[in-house]
Amino acid sequence: GGDQDWREAFDTDMDGIPDVADLDDDNDGILDTEEDDCANLRYNLAANNTSASGVTFPSDRGIDITPTYTENNPGTLTSTTVFTFNQISFGNNFTALGQTNDLDIGISPPSRDITINILDFDQSNASEFSEQLTITFYNGTTVVPYIVESLGANITAVGNTFTAFQGGNTTADPDSNIGFRINDTIDRVVIEQGIVSNTGGTDPFLQSFSIQIGTCFIDTDGDGIVDRLDIDSDNDGIPDNVEAQPTIGYIAPGTNGVVGPADVDPLTGIPTVYPATGLDITLPTVNNDSDGIPDYLDDDSDNDGLLDTTEADLTTPTNTNDIDMDGLLDAFDVDNLTADVNNNLDNGSIDTPNTDVGDPSQTDTDVDYRDPLEPLDTDGDGIPDVTDLDDDNDGILDVEETSCAPNAVPAPSP
Repeated sequence: GGDQDWREAFDTDMDGIPDVADLDDDNDGILDTEEDDCANLRYNLAANNTSASGVTFPSDRGIDITPTYTENNPGTLTSTTVFTFNQISFGNNFTALGQTNDLDIGISPPSRDITINILDFDQSNASEFSEQLTITFYNGTTVVPYIVESLGANITAVGNTFTAFQGGNTTADPDSNIGFRINDTIDRVVIEQGIVSNTGGTDPFLQSFSIQIGTCFIDTDGDGIVDRLDIDSDNDGIPDNVEAQPTIGYIAPGTNGVVGPADVDPLTGIPTVYPATGLDITLPTVNNDSDGIPDYLDDDSDNDGLLDTTEADLTTPTNTNDIDMDGLLDAFDVDNLTADVNNNLDNGSIDTPNTDVGDPSQTDTDVDYRDPLEPLDTDGDGIPDVTDLDDDNDGILDVEETSCAPNAVPAPSP
């Protein structure tokens, strides 16, 4: 029968579909491809798009890229390093054979399904030379295998060392490229660049290096549980399954959020109450502040300065204990024994406070955590009136300002 893949028996959400075949590993209704998707990965750039060695570029999908340069021959790194979206451009000016410089690209958290392209490998300023790159991919200290998807003209490969030779072309640059694909997880790419022969001048340089990450192990809240396995990806206490649906029209999977084998598609593992494409997290009703971050990843969904945890009337945790490792902290989790994806919010967001209902002075747009107009915070101290003991910050407790002594007799009018 052969060896069994350990993943075949692993079923995070206990719905009878192993994770390797399950398109929704945590049964929150959001497809794994969405929670691990890096197709639109974009990096937040430093001033003028210019980097310095060791500067980390955080992306809008939780992936950090840190390029670090080592000049083994001081003075040979001549051009400004530029990081634009998913591409790094840099150049080296070597004056002697055997000189090398190193580029070390850190990827955090570790990611997989990565495409890397070495662009314009053999630019030469109309000279003849042999430029050489040795490239190694790592996960920790383990060297990770790769596939060479494309190899440009005039490039030879021996193991993980690639050599580009101008081949007597002194008038044009053949712009040879190398394309790599890495299917397994990596957290680091190391490139050693050098020149091994030169018969017509100096100035060989690697024009640019691009990286496209296909699948990220995104962990938005940094709790050690990736989003596709985390039922509360922003750690605000409101489960993803609730925040990824509108307040009105919420549909609970399974029985009050407890999903079993009978409640999912036997081929995809997606709860049958949801479309095959999963929940639509692009709806305005599940991104209530229009910041481009859906509510299930946003700890202040209405951008009013009050955390969702506070507006949902939940107590801020004093620790990060999570005994069942489902991503919902024990301080919020009412059931650590079953895979309950909506916790105790069986009716969705409508089970959270909506303090302006019935208040004619307020315009009710949604529940508190989705309504920037509520709850009221008269003194602007970040504590809503409903829990603030001194609503106007005058030093006199509200209970004193709103109560009368027993049998008190009003003073006579003057």
